[in-house]
Amino acid sequence: MSGIEEIKKKLETFKRKFYKRQSILGTLIFFIFSTSLFLILNSVEYQFWLSKALRTILFFSFLIFSITMLVLLVLKPLLQLLQLRKGISDEKAAEEVAKSFPELEDKLSNTLQLSKLSSDENQLLLAALEKKAADFRDISFIQAVDFSSVKKYSYILGSVIICFLLVSFINPSIIKESSSRLVNFLSL
Repeated sequence: MSGIEEIKKKLETFKRKFYKRQSILGTLIFFIFSTSLFLILNSVEYQFWLSKALRTILFFSFLIFSITMLVLLVLKPLLQLLQLRKGISDEKAAEEVAKSFPELEDKLSNTLQLSKLSSDENQLLLAALEKKAADFRDISFIQAVDFSSVKKYSYILGSVIICFLLVSFINPSIIKESSSRLVNFLSL
């Protein structure tokens, strides 16, 4: 395998891990916001017994918000992970990798751009590309994907779930009755 092919393979591995992280983060953020909004809407409905028009607006706003978040934060990265949707280019992936490895700077992007220009007839350029590619052999691009933010969002989701459970146990009617009135927005 040539050096350029090895770099492209490493970039593909980086992109898969990048999309995996994006999918996980998106799922966490989706649940954080959807659950929080659900609690807020139920609390407002429980306190104020809103009119049919307001309940209709709240219900459909929640529905649109949740579906939009699901598509943008969860499904889009998941489709990119499964390669059913076009993802980031190798050049953009190289920029992301370079952010984590300052010693790379623009070297990785430059190498990718040069590889596009090279032809089999220009042996000098091919040799230079192989030399540049050898500089990247010891670098694991997947280390550039930082999963520390996943841990932070997991804690936030945990606190939102604890809050939801507390509300459910302390005053279950906030969840049961308010949800029922919001879902059946045309009655009452």
